Amino acid sequence: MKVLPLPEIGQSAYFLITTANRIIMGNNITEYVLDRLVEVELRDVREDTLFVRFYLHRHDVKGTSLVHYFNNELCDIYSDINIVVGYDGNVKDISNYDFIKDKWEIKRADILKNYPQDIKPLVDGTSLLLKDKEKFIDSLFGGYGFWRFFFQPWYRREYEETENSKIALKNYFGEVSLPLDVKSSILSRQDDENAVWKINNTAVLDNKGFDRRGFARMLKNLTKVYNIDASLTVDFEESYTFIKNGTLSEAELFLNTSVSNWYIVLTGHKLVQVSRTGLEKLKEAEDMAEALENA
Repeated sequence: MKVLPLPEIGQSAYFLITTANRIIMGNNITEYVLDRLVEVELRDVREDTLFVRFYLHRHDVKGTSLVHYFNNELCDIYSDINIVVGYDGNVKDISNYDFIKDKWEIKRADILKNYPQDIKPLVDGTSLLLKDKEKFIDSLFGGYGFWRFFFQPWYRREYEETENSKIALKNYFGEVSLPLDVKSSILSRQDDENAVWKINNTAVLDNKGFDRRGFARMLKNLTKVYNIDASLTVDFEESYTFIKNGTLSEAELFLNTSVSNWYIVLTGHKLVQVSRTGLEKLKEAEDMAEALENA
């Protein structure tokens, strides 16, 4: 059996996280790339609960749609967030939620001032969402976002060499979730066979748990075609590499879902840990990802 050590309390780790997303629907293609320079610190541990501070130092986006730039603006409201998470990886609470709501009121006015009127429905939707803490938490940490790097059942458990599990990516297709059967391969360190070094995941669609009728309805609403083929193909690969103190050194997540070649949703996340010196350099770089690659 292998274990993953809990990161040291009060010790920050710094990461550059790049998210790329592409949606193809017929001849219509939308895509974006979002870079985040983040700091993650384990603040406290109480019984079965971790208290984590997440701080966003910088974020840059290149996108093809107004919503991509709106989502980039939203990064500012969780740029300093205190997250309460269980050992099962599920987020229980945001302990400074009032602080986030106050930041949104400032950001809201800013966005309405600097963007065209087309953005107002997105602003109103966010204001409404923030009135329901539970729904906001689900929207932020659900789906297949970069938060998956950090909030999984990593700690206080024993690993076997191969494991099978199920995950459900909430509301991945609008109101339809994506259930997956995941197979994990767990590698140990050469210098300590009892410590987890790397986890590789692959997955296939959980056909029994998938709401195929709901998915077909969603496609019909999108296309206005009522005899549509809703056969879904899933390509899922993940790789996580840890250092001795239990934090990630690098990781990559990839999920491609498609219906034939006319409806494709592709999401990828890449994480690289950087030093404190590297953090300061990336803050000033013109292009963070390019600067890290050439360092």
